[in-house]
Amino acid sequence: NFRGLLGSLQWPAVQSQPHLQCATSLLAGQMSAGLVKSIQDGNKLLKFAKENSDVALRYGYLDKPENLRLVCMFDAAFCVRRDNSSQGGYIVMLVPESTFHGTETEYHVIDWKSSKLPRVARSSLGAEAQAAGQATDSVDFICKFWDHLQLPNLSLEQLLRRPSDLRPTLITDAKALYDSY
Repeated sequence: NFRGLLGSLQWPAVQSQPHLQCATSLLAGQMSAGLVKSIQDGNKLLKFAKENSDVALRYGYLDKPENLRLVCMFDAAFCVRRDNSSQGGYIVMLVPESTFHGTETEYHVIDWKSSKLPRVARSSLGAEAQAAGQATDSVDFICKFWDHLQLPNLSLEQLLRRPSDLRPTLITDAKALYDSY
């Protein structure tokens, strides 16, 4: 059944296969419609998942902790869901500092999400701003967690006040959001 198929796709999408999450989320939004096309799309996604089952997250050595940075790419798609709501998502990566100097390097995927945005957006900019907010929340949490691991004796107040050693960078393709910022 369609519900079972979605459940079997959502687990890996959330736990270990970020490349499945957007499509799985969009399909979940179609479940109540009861359309044959939704089932066909689900079967296509299952085929894609099986064909790409060898894609895995690997976590090897990157660099010394003081040479690591946090990068988050986020995006939104305005009014793309069946109910005319918008989809937003982000991916957060730990990268060596050398990445910022043009060196192609490996990276670690730390967090990801693709989901229906919580509020109805009236414009593409509104959707992008919501996605930016979700991405920023994730980045802020990861930075504070990282800093706490590196400096376990600092109080919470001290951790919250200090800039993160990861020096996070947010990346967007939304020029209007960038210009507004």
